[in-house]
Amino acid sequence: MTDNDTPWEPPLAGTEVAHLVGALDRLRTTFRWKADDLDAAGLRARSAPPR
Repeated sequence: MTDNDTPWEPPLAGTEVAHLVGALDRLRTTFRWKADDLDAAGLRARSAPPR
């Protein structure tokens, strides 16, 4: 398995900086996956406030 197989996962071994950058990349990839098909109105929509 290479780093390119799961680019959204932080490295298992490496420096703290490499792990933090990997974690940020995972968050960016997740956001992009969730928001990629939304139009402008979908991006502006808000969920219901908590009770």
